[in-house]
Amino acid sequence: GFNELRAIARSTSDAAVLREIAGLAGDAYQVVQLTTGDADNYSPVFSPDGSLIAFSSYRLDNGEIYLMDPNGHIRQRVTFTTDFNESAPVFLSNPLYLMYSSEPKTSREVKVTLQSSGSTQIYAGFNVTHIYSKVTQELLPVGFGVRSPSVSPDGKRVVYESNSEGHLEVYMLDLSAVDLEHIDESAIQPKRLTQNTVDDGSPTFFSDGKRIVFVSTRDGIHQLYTMNLDGTDEKHLNPN
Repeated sequence: GFNELRAIARSTSDAAVLREIAGLAGDAYQVVQLTTGDADNYSPVFSPDGSLIAFSSYRLDNGEIYLMDPNGHIRQRVTFTTDFNESAPVFLSNPLYLMYSSEPKTSREVKVTLQSSGSTQIYAGFNVTHIYSKVTQELLPVGFGVRSPSVSPDGKRVVYESNSEGHLEVYMLDLSAVDLEHIDESAIQPKRLTQNTVDDGSPTFFSDGKRIVFVSTRDGIHQLYTMNLDGTDEKHLNPN
């Protein structure tokens, strides 16, 4: 039972044993490590059909996007930008295209930022890359200060956070009419969904695609809220 597993966990520091216990006690499924090595591997996301996992990795000194099979076999490298760090990939309505956050490496140098909201200044934009041709197009430039993209179930809308207003707010991009092969940046119109003087961020869609859940500090602590796709009907999801 659980008490036996807890006793084993307390009596060992063996990483393999602890991973096995985590798989048994955490979610009733066996946990399998997919990536290896000393570099950070993060931001994994499944392709719509579940046949691929896109993820970010620092295995080559900067963050790049890779694709692997669900068994951890690396299929290919998608991005090739040594002066930028790429992270948080998402598959769009056409699963051959990945959208991701791109941040200049120099923005990670030590800096001091004074902001009343407490949010960290963001130096990142969004790019879209065809996973096979590697053709990359800019969706939103670095100056927009964007990160944490999440795509709707149909792949046609993206919600994300930006601190271009001096604090984090939630925005949406409607890509339903955008030609992903030839993106016209002038036709991309971000829509701001939250209107607060505190941080609102980390948005994601409900599985039915009809509402958005996000994190806000409007009550002084991080709490979950929900809203319609147009930003209306905000509700406090977990008041405590």
